[in-house]
Formats: sequence, C-alpha cells, structure tokens
Amino acid sequence: MLLGRGRTYRWLHNDLGEERVRKLAKALKIEESFAKILINRGIESTEEGLKFLRCDIKDLLPPENLKDMDRVVDRVIRAIQCNETIFIYGDYDVDGITSISVLLNFFRALGVEVYYYIPDRVNEGYGLNKSAIDRIVHEGAKLIITVDCGISARDEIAYAREKYNVDIIVIDHHRVVGRLPDAYAILDPYREDCTFEFKPLAAVGVVFYFLIALRRRLRELGVLSPSRQPNLKDYLDLVALGTIADIMPLKGENRILVKHGLKVLNKSKRIGLSSLIQSCTSRIDRISVKEISYRVAPRLNAAGRIEDPRYAVQLLTTDDVEVAKKLVAELNNHNAKRQRIEEDILKQALEQLESQKVAEKRWSIVLSSPEWHIGVIGIVASRISRKFNRPTILFSIQDGIAKGSGRSIGSFDLIEGIRECGDLLLEYGGHKSAVGLSISLEKLDTFKEVFEHIVEQRSHSIVELPEIIVDDIIEPSSIKSSFFDYLEQLAPFGNENPEPVFYSPSYEVLSCKYQKGNYILQLRKEGRQYIGLMWADEDISQDIPPRIDIIYTPFLDRYQNTDILKLRIIDFSRA
Repeated sequence: MLLGRGRTYRWLHNDLGEERVRKLAKALKIEESFAKILINRGIESTEEGLKFLRCDIKDLLPPENLKDMDRVVDRVIRAIQCNETIFIYGDYDVDGITSISVLLNFFRALGVEVYYYIPDRVNEGYGLNKSAIDRIVHEGAKLIITVDCGISARDEIAYAREKYNVDIIVIDHHRVVGRLPDAYAILDPYREDCTFEFKPLAAVGVVFYFLIALRRRLRELGVLSPSRQPNLKDYLDLVALGTIADIMPLKGENRILVKHGLKVLNKSKRIGLSSLIQSCTSRIDRISVKEISYRVAPRLNAAGRIEDPRYAVQLLTTDDVEVAKKLVAELNNHNAKRQRIEEDILKQALEQLESQKVAEKRWSIVLSSPEWHIGVIGIVASRISRKFNRPTILFSIQDGIAKGSGRSIGSFDLIEGIRECGDLLLEYGGHKSAVGLSISLEKLDTFKEVFEHIVEQRSHSIVELPEIIVDDIIEPSSIKSSFFDYLEQLAPFGNENPEPVFYSPSYEVLSCKYQKGNYILQLRKEGRQYIGLMWADEDISQDIPPRIDIIYTPFLDRYQNTDILKLRIIDFSRA
C-alpha cells in the first residue's frame, strides 16, 4: 500500500496480516511492531526469528562447508612445516586491506613470517598481474594466497603455475564469471560446486572461516597448545570493518560476524584502529555501522584510492602508538585530498549531464573523462546514481583504455547487466550493486548504447522515486524506554537490515535551521514538541511546508545525563 510520496522516496506499507504478525510476536515474546520489522526483513518462522535475535557466534556455519577448505588448510600447513615463503596478494580496498591484516596478525601470532603485496591502483589496476607475480616469485614466494581477488585471474594463475611452478590459493567472494581459474585451491562461496549456504560473505569473512579451519587442524596436529592458540574473536573487529565497508548484507553469517565484531571494536584493543577512530569520531566506545561507513572506512580506503594502501595495512597491524599516530595523520591527509578530488569530479560530471541532458533522456548514465582519478570515480558514481536514480558508470581514460567503476540502484543487478556487454570489455567483475570494468576507448560509445538498451529492457526495476518500506505506523508519543531495548536487539543496521522506519502524519513545523550537516526541525503535534534531524546535501529549507507528514526512526540523545527522544527524519511530504 502506498502511504505517500516524499521528496526522496515513495513510502510503501505492506499488509502483513494481523494473524501472521500476532503469531510471530507471541512465539518470540516481542511486541507486534517488532514482529512486523522481522517479517519485512524476510524472517517469518520462530526458528529464524530466534536465530536472528540470538545472534550467537556458535550459530556460524561449519567452515568445511566451503568447497576446497581441506585442500587449502593442508597446503598452508605444508608451507608452514617446510618453511616456504608465503605471500598474501590482496585488493586495495578496505575488504582487501582487512583480509591481509587478519592473515598477517594470525600468522605472526603463530610465529610464522608471511609477506604481502597490494597492486598500485593507477599503474597496475585490480587483481593479479604478471609483473607482480614476477616480483613476488623473485623474492622467494612458493605459495601465493590471493584475498578479495583472483577468481577471474585465469591467465595470470596459469602463468604463475607454468613459468614458476608456484601454487596459488584463491580466497575471494566475487561471483564467478566463466570457468574457474586453474588454481591449487579456491575458496569462494559463489562457485557453483560450493554448498556453503550463505553466499554474500565479504572476502574478510571467507578469510575468517579459513582461519577457523586452520586453527582447528593445527590443534589436531598438536602444533598449537591451548595456551598458544590465537583467539579468533580478537580478529572480529577487522572482519566487521571489512564486511561493513564492502556493503555486504547484514543478515545471516554477516550479522553474527559484525555484531560480535563491533563488541570487539568498542573495547579498543587494536592500537592503530583505536587511534584512527579517536581522530574521526567522539563515540570511541559506541562505534556503529554508520560511523564505520562514513568516517572510518573512507579514511582507510583513501590510502588505496590516491596513495599507498600499505599505510592502512601498517596501521591495522602495528603495536606502536607513535607509529599509529603518524599513520593516522597520513590517512586523514589522504582522505582530505580524496574529498577535494571527489568534489572536482562530481562538478565536472554534473556539468556533462547538464550539457548532454543524459539524465532526462536515458535509463542509464555513462560518463568519461581523461582528467578523472581512477581511485575516486566509484564514489562519484555512487553519488550520481543516488541523485538521479539511474545505474551509473564513470570511466577514467588513459592511454586508449577506459577504466570504469559503476554503481546500481534499486533491484537492478549491475553485474548481470555488465555481463551481457562482456564481449565489448577487456575485463570486468563485481557485485549486484557495484562493478569495475575496462574497455578500449574506441568501443566506449558502442558500450554506452548496448548498456542503455540492457537497462531499458529492465526498466521495471527502476522507478521515478526509489521505494522505502515503512515498518509500522507509530506515534512518537507512544514510544517507551523498553522500545529501544528491543531496537538494540535488531542491530546492527545496514544493507538489507536497515534501521526500522515508521510513519507519523501531520506535524506543525515551528522552525528549521541548518547545523553540522543536518537540518534541525522543531516540530509540534497534539501539544507535544519534538526535535527532528534530517540530512540533506542541498538547501531544502524553502521546500519544507508549514505542516508535514514524516517517515522517521526514533533515537535517544543523551544530554546532561538525561535521554531525550529525537526523530531522525528520513523523508517528509506536505500534510
């Protein structure tokens, strides 16, 4: 049922059926409003609900369900026993960086020295490349473990095997395109012959499962005594960080990993990560998914986007406070530089859109420039896709090659759309919501038209305004303190487990002012006054009518030891 149309969303309220809601609420001993929230997230059975609310780390799936796990563990143990040189080859984003850092910390806890390599985003690009393999092998590598890359590196893996007789283990989470590479072993939940029930793990999540299996085997072999074995829970802060930064769905295994990871993170034991958090947020003991997404992750990503991603790895693995402080200063400087570059690219992209009238005439947005930084175009693509509600791809052109980064919207599956253009591309990979790709410049115009046709064919997945599900109709005046206890049980919130959204009509707007990135609205309804906070990236003060309907999420703001109920306004419409 359509409740209304705001300036940003179409508000939908599902008819869930009273009996269906009552039954689940009774079984789980929760209020009916929270039963509605669970049903809207696809949780209907008592067993599913109990597991969701329990969020117990003991509920994680067995690591041996991942195809090739035994083979991976056996090969790594052989490398340790034979003192072979092990190199970890990882991606330059936060998922890759945390994957590398978890492995480095674990092996160092065992007393095993391992090395790592991250390709330069600008000069080498994503994934394995033959020049990097040459360098790694010349430094003595006998075993290469790829993390957050490798699943599409068929030629490079064949090159390493045929020229150097080096084994490569692939630990990845990207969807498999075509045949698997001829690696020694492959851990990827998306391979067709893998029976692992939960597919959308981050790469660092797959790494964590590998370490569960590896530690267990080392114990069985008598290599690890109970007093020497690394506590894997100590690595969950990095697992949560990589999972959140890669925008993985916070359900199933990811929900468990992130919920427990945030608990570890909030204890602030990791020196480098604690220093970074202290530099960018005051909530050092209550870090949420939002703080990681908008404050912590961008700073770690900035290293790989415009400078050297090894700064981020060093920060996540150092035990030296002074080293951590210097690295944090570097990362903050890189992030400030990234923000300036981002605004320049966004301005140029919007000018292209305006001159070409692309957003008005087409279902897709594809833009390019030789002046755009390859490490930043993905962020700008994300902002443009949200602003115009169109699948968006931006290309940086260098030496006759266009390297691109794309972001999707709604239910449009971007990697499937790109796959249909595969014959035009040099390489591509990614997820439903984000892709990377490259193409010869002379084929770029053809790609634009083919991609536009593909998006137009699936235009049913694109609507004028994106839709948002309203979980329930609740008046703020009815919210008690126990409501927030229930709300905490549903956290952490993020992709596919959003913060609950409620509807409430007819508020008088007493005042509106802008402060620190938010519009602060003083609202009144039935004699009660409320403070509403609403984020906007442009001036909307003239668009707010004197009386509004709202969709919102309530939260408590602590002031002078008193909790004050406030409303995080997601959207509004004229009452």
